[in-house]
Formats: sequence, structure tokens, C-alpha cells
Amino acid sequence: MASYQALRRARLKDLRVAEQHVEASAWASFSPAESPSLRVMQYNILADAMSDDGFLVRPVLANWPVPEKCVPTAAGDQVEFRTLLAEMMEAKGNPQALEKCQQKYTCNASAENTNAVIDWEARKLQICCLIESFNPDIIVFAELDHYSEFLLCLRELGYESQLEQCKKEHPDYRPALLDSFSDKDPTASKGFAATWAARGYAFLPHLGSISLHTYMQRGLGKRILEAAGPEFKERLMDPKKGCLQRNWYQALPPGKVAQLLQSAGVETPATVDDMGVAVFWKTSRLNALDLQVQPYPGGGKGILQLKLKDKQSDATFAILGTHLSSGDTLQDEDERLNREILCQGGLVAAVEEAKNAGNAVILCMDANSHPGIRTSGESSWKADRWQIMRRNNFTK
Repeated sequence: MASYQALRRARLKDLRVAEQHVEASAWASFSPAESPSLRVMQYNILADAMSDDGFLVRPVLANWPVPEKCVPTAAGDQVEFRTLLAEMMEAKGNPQALEKCQQKYTCNASAENTNAVIDWEARKLQICCLIESFNPDIIVFAELDHYSEFLLCLRELGYESQLEQCKKEHPDYRPALLDSFSDKDPTASKGFAATWAARGYAFLPHLGSISLHTYMQRGLGKRILEAAGPEFKERLMDPKKGCLQRNWYQALPPGKVAQLLQSAGVETPATVDDMGVAVFWKTSRLNALDLQVQPYPGGGKGILQLKLKDKQSDATFAILGTHLSSGDTLQDEDERLNREILCQGGLVAAVEEAKNAGNAVILCMDANSHPGIRTSGESSWKADRWQIMRRNNFTK
């Protein structure tokens, strides 16, 4: 099999990316000296389904029709990239102004360039090259919506993401949506957590995730509603928006989701998945002993906890992965604190429980904030959150 670096180059060539950008995005080989320390990589990869969401990307194509630091307009003119950035920032929050900008800059060359930058196959190969170069012992992903693909790719690089004792009974990964799992009430949440952990896969999907909802809005959701028929259509539709509701699969009996996906044109339903948090470990260095999943109260996200044993030192430790909710308002911050961090079954309790069990703890999370943040005025609650977390020994 060709190396991931060779596969990456071939894919970028097919996308007509300029050679200088192919070279500039390559990772140099890195061979760390043997050490008792563990190398941990934490990576929010940006879910594939959410990558085409109006992000501005710099020109990378070999056949770019204007100078490299410029972008073409629909009228055939050229504008410096920094001017485009300024116009988009000025239009932020104004739908009419944003629509005007989009009309101004929508053209075939820009669409082709964006497709080259966000192409999933190229991004996946780039991530594999990064991992191959830096050789971490542990990888914690956030916003991963192609978990089954990474299982195959990273196993080739010597990583695992399933407990050995679960492989015989659950040899193939099966997305949660195919079994209509729900975590919207305590009973459903407990059942999901127990069944999911028993499969042994170190991946906690965000049930009803925004990434899957975004993916559905590109035509598949409409086809699912058409295939649902009168028996199921009403319970699947959002009555206010007239489209497939975000938690649609939780309203269906197990087995029905796969049937609807196939009727809607999805040849392999197991390729459709929510985004979530995943942990991979280097099998030459670590053994996985135990796995726990803990959805947050209210559902949607949660905590993935894995107990690992270092083959070099025989030491055991717990690694926790989570992705806190986003949002910049005080209400969003209150929800993070009260439904994810400080609540019963929340992050603080999970860390304390792991520590009380005698484990050293490594916490990897996308907190949608930064420990060093120093804000004031209306946004001071973000700094308050980190003060709370420092008091609970989350940071130093």
C-alpha cells in the first residue's frame, strides 16, 4: 500500500492544488527519542459535514485565474484577499450584507478552490500524515464524523480504538443512529451508555449532532421524509421549519433508520454518523483496560473515559475526552456550567470520581474557551468559568 504522504499528494494533484501548496502543507518526519513520557495529541478536526459553512479559504489552485493574493469576483474583476476578509467581517450579523457579499464573490473558480480545501479525502490523508509524523501515544479527536474510516486508517499506523475483549462480539462498528439510541431522559441515557460501552469502541457520538443535521439539510433529509410515508413522516418533521427534525432517528424503532436511509438513496447506511469524541492509543505502548461513557444530563454530548496501562512502567491512568457546547451568550455559558460542568453526572464529578478511584487523570477537551482568557464586561463569564475549573484542579 502507498504511504499516506503519497496518497495525500495524489489526491491534491487530482484536485489541481498548486505544487507549492502541496509542499507547504507537508509534515516533516519526526522521530522522538524513547522516553517514559507519553505524547498526547488533542485535535478538533472540524466535522466534515460542517466544513462547507461559509469559511473563507485562501487560493491553493494551480490554475488560479488572478494573482495569488487576490480573489476573482462574479463580475470578472479581482480583489485582494484581505479586502474580501474585511467585507465579510463588516457584513457579519447582517443577512442582507452577507448575501450581497456572497453574490459578489460566487464564481466557478472560487467554488473549485473551496472544494479543494475542504475535500474530506484530502483532509483525512493530511491528518493521517500529521499523526504518522509526530507519532503520539494517545490521540483524542473532537468533531469526528467519520469514525469508521479512522478505525481502518489508524489501525494501519499501529493505533486501536476498541477494547480487545469486545472485538469478538462486536467486530464491526455500528453508528448509534442505526439503533435509534436516545439520551434525552435518564432511563434512555443510562441504557444508551451501558449498551454503547459494552461494544468497546472509544467513541462517544453526540446523539442528534448539529453535523448530522447539517448533512441532512443538503437533500438527504427531504428524501428521508419522502420515504417515511404517512406512518412516520409526522413524527420526523420539524413542524416549525417543515424539514427533518434534528433528533429524527430517536423517534423511530430500531431497524427502521437503515431502511429509510436505503430508500433515500444511501447505499451503505453505516457510513452516515453523528460527530463525536474519540480516543485512539498506540498498541505498542498502551493497553486499554476499561471504557465508560457518560452522557451529560439533557443529552447531546458527554464524557468518554478510558483506563489505560503503560507497558513501559505498568502505571495505569484515566484519560477523559469531552467537547463542551459552543455559544457566546451568557445563557450558553450558564448551560455549559449547569448542564455539563458542575451538575450531577457532569465533568467535575467525573474527574473527581476518576481521581478518587486512584487514577492519574488526563483531561482532553474542547472547552470553547481558553484557560488564559481575561475578559471584561458582558463576556466576563468565560473568565469566571475557568476560575471555577481551576478551583476544581482542572488547570494549573
